[in-house]
Amino acid sequence: TEWEEISAYQTVDYIDGAIANFGTDDAVFLHALAEAYAFAWNLRYAPTETRRMTPTEHAALMAQFKTNFWDMTISDLNGIKTSIESKY
Repeated sequence: TEWEEISAYQTVDYIDGAIANFGTDDAVFLHALAEAYAFAWNLRYAPTETRRMTPTEHAALMAQFKTNFWDMTISDLNGIKTSIESKY
């Protein structure tokens, strides 16, 4: 659905923002990462008949976000982007 695509796009956009501010502006980095997490979480509510990501795939996506955002790496962030871009 359109809102699902918007959520996926926004997740990737905020991940890009987090990458751009990684190690340079902690406040902007954490804000962007929190927004990315929220938009990625929203993907779980897509209607079953139209969703592009299975519940298992969504759980795997969310598991890529570490419990402690300070432990995230550029590689982790790019992995999240790849997971989303492969579906949307």
